Amino acid sequence: MIQIRKWAISACIAALLAPATANADSHPFIDVNSEFWAQEEIEFLADEKVVTGYDDETFRPNDPVKRSQAASMLVEALELETEDRPTPDFIDIQEDFHAFDIVAAIQDEGIIRGNDGYFLPNEAMTRGQMAAVLNRSFPISAGPEAVKTFKDIEEGHTFYTDIQAIAEARITTGYENNTYRPNDTLTRAQFSVFLARALAPEQFIDEAERETYANSRFNFEVTHPADWPAGEEAANGDGKLLYESDENQIRAYATHYMNDQAPDISEYRSIILDNGNGYYKEIEKDNTVEFDMFRLKNDIEYHLSGEVSLSFFEENEQEIKETILSYEVVDDAVQEKAEAKAAADEMVEALKNKNSENFASFVHPDNGVRFSPYAYVDPENDQHFSAKETEGLFEEDTEYLWGHYDGSGHPIEQDFSSYYEEFIYDRDFLNAEETSVNERIGQGNTIDNSQDVYPEAFIVEYYFSGDEEEYAGMDWKSLRIAVEKHEGEWYVVGVIHDEWTI
Repeated sequence: MIQIRKWAISACIAALLAPATANADSHPFIDVNSEFWAQEEIEFLADEKVVTGYDDETFRPNDPVKRSQAASMLVEALELETEDRPTPDFIDIQEDFHAFDIVAAIQDEGIIRGNDGYFLPNEAMTRGQMAAVLNRSFPISAGPEAVKTFKDIEEGHTFYTDIQAIAEARITTGYENNTYRPNDTLTRAQFSVFLARALAPEQFIDEAERETYANSRFNFEVTHPADWPAGEEAANGDGKLLYESDENQIRAYATHYMNDQAPDISEYRSIILDNGNGYYKEIEKDNTVEFDMFRLKNDIEYHLSGEVSLSFFEENEQEIKETILSYEVVDDAVQEKAEAKAAADEMVEALKNKNSENFASFVHPDNGVRFSPYAYVDPENDQHFSAKETEGLFEEDTEYLWGHYDGSGHPIEQDFSSYYEEFIYDRDFLNAEETSVNERIGQGNTIDNSQDVYPEAFIVEYYFSGDEEEYAGMDWKSLRIAVEKHEGEWYVVGVIHDEWTI
């Protein structure tokens, strides 16, 4: 079980960047001077005794980091037990390998998974692999997305979620041409920068000053970089140019919905904003990028759109993304969140009381309700019931295949009452330590795709932190209730259980 101590990531880098011949007192490094691009981060880690150089007083910042070294440093940093671990099944790792126990622990925890059955201990770790290692080991998670962060990382990429996560946390910013280059090997300097930003974000991550535009006519707010050359609010009060120049314009506005002039929803994709859901499209043509985010609430269309040069978009994509995500329909968002939370509370109370008839009254009349044992919702295989079918679930003894256990892969074949005890109400969630709406609290390795499966829903989470010291907080539990509004009433469409998985 992973146990992360205060300087976990720092300890990781110490093991990785300090070879056996390193001298811990060899500072400063003769090959890292004030002109070197990562000098501040490397010296910060050295001052914290996180990294040391070689006997010749060099740091060798451009040397690659090997996968076996990364495994060793992660086992030490995360305080992983190396005894009594399952034998690793990597083809190239035998019992006489010097780090056999380390590889066994690191594979057992699911941190480094290998490549086609090989661990490849002497290969250099790539930038994509390091993003995955950091995201699997530490509480870093990708936030809601409006536009992809790097143009060379598509949604189907192996490390898409991991790279998005460290980009959202501003641990990485990629290269000037808006690429991440996931297959490039990671150097000691690059890793030092990753780690310094993770350890001291207030020191190494610049937070741009932002200001808020509040629209009184349609009652929405959006924040944007304070140094954007903003235009004036429109004379009719429907919105404002947040960025205005000869080549680039970005505008936030709202308008009354007209069916014959409404956006074609088929051209957009669903996104999750900081305060609700929306739709987004992006078109690149002739070195120009056109984008539009819109929400439809109470017959009002809310938009944030722009037409900018490709170079501007690539240089400012993160700022544009954060601006889009900040779009909030003020009173409406707050009110709907409160309504969704109150409705979910009633549903959880019905579950606590094992009142299937009462719970059935909350089940969506058209969409029914789906039960998911882990954070990843599988629309094809998760058990789904209509409102009528849920009325007698507690009383019947029919066994269903609810999914498969994490780790063992064994089928979860149980009647509803047994599933309820293990994967619905295994804690007193009505009295949870923390709750949230559309914001994930429990952070595990399983992908949370609830907003993709339920794009129109509010996801209400009920969370308990871990309470067993031996598990270092990894025994947390969450229950998520996906609720949708239908004809003025709130209904449940998804019941999602979550916990730490390997």
